[in-house]
Amino acid sequence: MRPIKVHKNQLQQKLEQNRTEHQKIFEEAIVGYRDEAIRQLESHIERIKANSKVVRISVYVTPPEDHTDDYDAAIEMLKWATGTDIELDEASFRHFVLNDWEWTRSFLSTNSAYSMSARALYTEDDD
Repeated sequence: MRPIKVHKNQLQQKLEQNRTEHQKIFEEAIVGYRDEAIRQLESHIERIKANSKVVRISVYVTPPEDHTDDYDAAIEMLKWATGTDIELDEASFRHFVLNDWEWTRSFLSTNSAYSMSARALYTEDDD
């Protein structure tokens, strides 16, 4: 598909909206991540206290993903752009308007372990 022109202000508003949604998911995931890490560590501590034998322990909790910098860079580029219209190719349109980046699936998958918002979007994506 050929590139299209979009209004700079409208594109910036959409990017800021997408950034806000992204940040909300990440912040939810951070809370869930911390809760899960603490739960696992406390479980191990209780096992160690209750057992006189040496027990193997390991904790691996995948940290949430955050791609806020990608939004920040795109928004900053728009602030520096001259004129009122911006030309977008299909890939940029998918990223900036449709909020479909190359990392979107991984972001939702990882963060869905800790964030209800990410889980809803991730399962919606599978439909």
